[in-house]
Amino acid sequence: MSAGAGGALRTDATKDASPRAADITNAKALVAATGRCDTNILICLSAEAVVPSVQVVGRVKQAENLKLISHSGADKVACPEQIAGEQIACHTTSCPFCVD
Repeated sequence: MSAGAGGALRTDATKDASPRAADITNAKALVAATGRCDTNILICLSAEAVVPSVQVVGRVKQAENLKLISHSGADKVACPEQIAGEQIACHTTSCPFCVD
């Protein structure tokens, strides 16, 4: 477990004791943003169980997991891969150099 900037805490949240050891009872928010959907879903579930009132932001890599992470306790969700794909599509369709 290590502390970061702005009071952020970095720890292995897959360990059952991590939410309690991190003392998220005093946290304003928790961000679950590892590289794995299943890990982030587990983090959201753990946070919801320990402190239902904490604001939880969850990240998923696959868009099909957006609903699952929301049901796991995430108040806000993000799928950077989906967002990037949508932005690329917008740029492509509005590109003056593209032909139909």
